[in-house]
Amino acid sequence: MDISEFLLDRVRDLEVRTEFIESEGDDDEQTTDILYAMVNAIRETVKWHGNWPVLVEKKPEYSMADAFDPDVNNLVFKMSQEITWFTENEYIKRFGTAPASAPILKILAQPWKTHPDFQREWLLA
Repeated sequence: MDISEFLLDRVRDLEVRTEFIESEGDDDEQTTDILYAMVNAIRETVKWHGNWPVLVEKKPEYSMADAFDPDVNNLVFKMSQEITWFTENEYIKRFGTAPASAPILKILAQPWKTHPDFQREWLLA
């Protein structure tokens, strides 16, 4: 289970509990409205999170042949500062890890850190 699935499961649980409270008539309408708004906000954040942009510095790949200039008889170090945008999903696919901007979902998961499905890697440092 990844953090997105975990959060979606938790908001489903919260939504069911809120519906139960509402059906029993024990609710304060403002409280249930807030709970429903929180459920929707977390659901939308998870939905859009993987498509948020991440700024990435492209590191050029050079061979040793590119670095050697025979006319100068010395090594020439070529540098490039090219920047590009990836979505978080593209970043994970390319680099195999979440980008530095990933803590947003971790922050949303903190209220459930005692849940048995919560993973230690989701704790905030």
